[in-house]
Amino acid sequence: MTPLDPVCAPTAGPAPYSRHFRPVSRVCPECNETFETPSRKKTFCCDAHKLAFHNRNAARGKVLIPLAMAWRAGRGSSDVAKKAFAQLTSTLDRFVREDREAGRLPMADYLQCSFARGHRD
Repeated sequence: MTPLDPVCAPTAGPAPYSRHFRPVSRVCPECNETFETPSRKKTFCCDAHKLAFHNRNAARGKVLIPLAMAWRAGRGSSDVAKKAFAQLTSTLDRFVREDREAGRLPMADYLQCSFARGHRD
């Protein structure tokens, strides 16, 4: 969380840390900034970044899922499957480029952390 980011500014001061838990250092996938949290489950520095991340990925999924399903259904051999795969890869490349330009955490790094915490199978 950057100090100039008004969307993520704390509203009531820093949260008190429980004496039973030490603060955990995390990198927010949305802004790629390091933050500390008492919660081992918290992934984002603020709710606005969590919402932006999930809304963007939901919108991207609506574009990618039909392409991936068409490619998989044709097993890559039909003309539709080949066109779907070409469109799928170019769209993914565009999403990776957008994230890099916006300074977001790379999705591979986000998933590596998520897998390490046992959030995904």
